[in-house]
Amino acid sequence: MKYFSPAEASRTLPLVRKIVADILKTGQELRTFVAEAGDSSETKSKSQELDSLFS
Repeated sequence: MKYFSPAEASRTLPLVRKIVADILKTGQELRTFVAEAGDSSETKSKSQELDSLFS
């Protein structure tokens, strides 16, 4: 585990914010895709596959 000094944390925070924003945006895009794709068995299978990757 890495510990950051306050100065290091302050310098790193913009990058962390960008990474978190990208993750949240991608998650929203995936939820939108699944909602628009409907309730097919293929959609359910892919959704479960994604869930297993992120858990």
